[in-house]
Amino acid sequence: MRVMISYKSADREVAEEIYAFLTARRHKVWIDLEMRSGVEWRSEFLKQVKAANVCVPIITEKYLASEHCRLELFVSRSYGHERPG
Repeated sequence: MRVMISYKSADREVAEEIYAFLTARRHKVWIDLEMRSGVEWRSEFLKQVKAANVCVPIITEKYLASEHCRLELFVSRSYGHERPG
């Protein structure tokens, strides 16, 4: 299963814990921490969201207040990603 983690930077520590948990169980996980410098963010995001089967959003007040985070969630849902759980 390919998983994408969506989070607000203020929640990075939680995102890293989820990433470690999932990768330890041999899931293929993409998190923006893996982006190389010089890569155009939007095109890489779209590439990864298309490749994912599941999006795991870390929904907090700050996440919901972020237009960018809400857009990530909307794009993910438009690709029909499953809801974890």
